[in-house]
Amino acid sequence: MGNISNAEWEVMRVVWAKQPTTSRAIIQVLGEAYDWSASTVKTLITRLADKGFLSSQRQGKKYIYSSLISEQEALKQQVSDTFSRICVTKHQALIKELIEETPMTLSDIKDLENLLLTKKKAAVAEVKCNCTPGQCTCHKDLEVMSQ
Repeated sequence: MGNISNAEWEVMRVVWAKQPTTSRAIIQVLGEAYDWSASTVKTLITRLADKGFLSSQRQGKKYIYSSLISEQEALKQQVSDTFSRICVTKHQALIKELIEETPMTLSDIKDLENLLLTKKKAAVAEVKCNCTPGQCTCHKDLEVMSQ
């Protein structure tokens, strides 16, 4: 499976919410929200099917679309892809910021507390940079010494 563009992501959100669904239903939601033409939406659907994210099944004159990847799997992949481009020493600060900005119920907070207690058992003494030297500021001291 390839990457999902921002526009394709919007199509997937409709499919996850309404699946199985038709192109007409997707066009109705996205046409109103983004003023996209039917042909634009159909092009996005075709791309997603070609990339292996959607299945299509003909029913009479129309096609029924379903996701071949769960929303949770796609979200996890998206976050993993984003985090893989960021120095691992910066992940905790990003996660902290996300937690601060995310509305949560008491139950959500309890789940995070339990996760952190479990994580505490496997805590490392230091998070070591995993970047190629020169890609982040972690290696600045080494760069100065080598000049």
